[in-house]
Amino acid sequence: MLRTALIVFLSAFSVSLFAQDNEGLRFTHKDWSLVCENVHLCHAMGRMKEGNTASVLLTRKTDAAGQASVSLIFSDTHASDNSPQLILGGQAAGMLTREENGQFAFTASQVSGALQALLHDKQIQIAQPDQAADLSGEGVNAVLLKMDDFQGLLDTPAAFVQRADATSKPDDDSAAQDELFAALQKEKNQNNQMPVETLMSRYASPETQVTRFDITYEGVEKNKLPKKKPSADITDDEWQAFQKSNVVVFTENQTASYTLVDLDGDGKRDLIIDAYIGGTGIFTYTGILKRGKGTFYSTVKADPDASVPGYLYSTNARGANQAGYWIRLNKQIYLAYRVSYFGVDNIYLLRPFSHNASVAKITVTYRYALSVTSPDPRDKETPWLTLSDKQKVSVEKSLAALQAHQVNAGSSASPAVSVCPVPPSLSQNEAGFYGRSPVPGYEVQAIGDIPVWIDEQCYVGGVYSHFGDYSPKEGVDIMLYVYSPQQDGELKGDISVFGKREVVAIQRARGVVEGDNGR
Repeated sequence: MLRTALIVFLSAFSVSLFAQDNEGLRFTHKDWSLVCENVHLCHAMGRMKEGNTASVLLTRKTDAAGQASVSLIFSDTHASDNSPQLILGGQAAGMLTREENGQFAFTASQVSGALQALLHDKQIQIAQPDQAADLSGEGVNAVLLKMDDFQGLLDTPAAFVQRADATSKPDDDSAAQDELFAALQKEKNQNNQMPVETLMSRYASPETQVTRFDITYEGVEKNKLPKKKPSADITDDEWQAFQKSNVVVFTENQTASYTLVDLDGDGKRDLIIDAYIGGTGIFTYTGILKRGKGTFYSTVKADPDASVPGYLYSTNARGANQAGYWIRLNKQIYLAYRVSYFGVDNIYLLRPFSHNASVAKITVTYRYALSVTSPDPRDKETPWLTLSDKQKVSVEKSLAALQAHQVNAGSSASPAVSVCPVPPSLSQNEAGFYGRSPVPGYEVQAIGDIPVWIDEQCYVGGVYSHFGDYSPKEGVDIMLYVYSPQQDGELKGDISVFGKREVVAIQRARGVVEGDNGR
């Protein structure tokens, strides 16, 4: 069996032997020895104390996405048929499971407990009916550190020894949040329309030591990477790591964009992948891969729904108002992920290679000064309605009331009453046309409904927006469609509305990222 052969092979190592070739690694220190067949498969063997012939074999496998699985096997050629008992720090930790080859496997919880005991110098005993033996911890830290380094897992949550926390330090993110909050407050005092894009450009991460390149994959079916470097600024070492890594994205146009940049300050350039996926939402996905030894790898759990390795976020160009900005706050690079709706910008601070369920969030709330305007005379296709000054004032008052209801109710819904008076003796189906505008498609956000009075007749005005899309020149993206309840909700025409915004509140919180509808 492979494991048995490896145990015999490892036992023959000299204490100071260290040899490495292009594919594998061998290393021994005191009572522990290491054999790595390649970066994805490593075995470490530890001997028992006091000359006992039994041993423990630890195996760690990593997949192309950098996910790691660990197993432990106890082997003793003199073991009885009875399963031995694992004792950790003097406490019973259950029986080992006998395998067909006569060796004994640790359960997942026993693996976790044994590793904790090993790395914290606690006693590990394996008791059999006729004897109990202690596992030696001499040399284990050096061997496991060497394994972490060879497999490119140093400073990651999967590392055994030099491990990075799976979550970032809350204080670091709070400091970054405070810095951005103060900048938004300052911008509010100088420009109350709050051009978020302009502010983000001031905090853009430095362009030094950044290499961008596009790759059009070779072969429609296999999505092969090219052999030649697409940029002279990519080092040979980076290109070799790129070729060995899971970096291919199955895009609509067989092309993806890549950026090499140090995202976490460890001195090694990591990889950002941006890919247009398409679909009904016209999605673009962004993933990040951390640079390890010989590869770029993902630090997130495998997600079958993610179309890009190391998924970080997505933007939906039809059915959302979203954007991502690489910025630098508190000496750390963040992805500021903006998810906007009518009246609200939610900005989430995503820290690379950090996997907090709750992240730093800033919410900017707006009020719009909405007014009825003359339509663009160049637009000949839209059925614009012409209103008198009195009718314009009435519509503007209704729009102001709708916004006030939005703020007070905290939603985009209209009051739970019919928009227009319902004549008596109508059927329930007919009365429904007086109560609400038609439900829009996914590409727009329904803001609410208002009454529109024209020639003493009440019409239902449906207010919609492309999720609050805004520019200082064009104002807020807003549409007012007028429907005739007397004609079973038939569209009567459009009213041109313009609105500039002003900030009414800026709030800090922590929360789960919402609106990432590319997942």
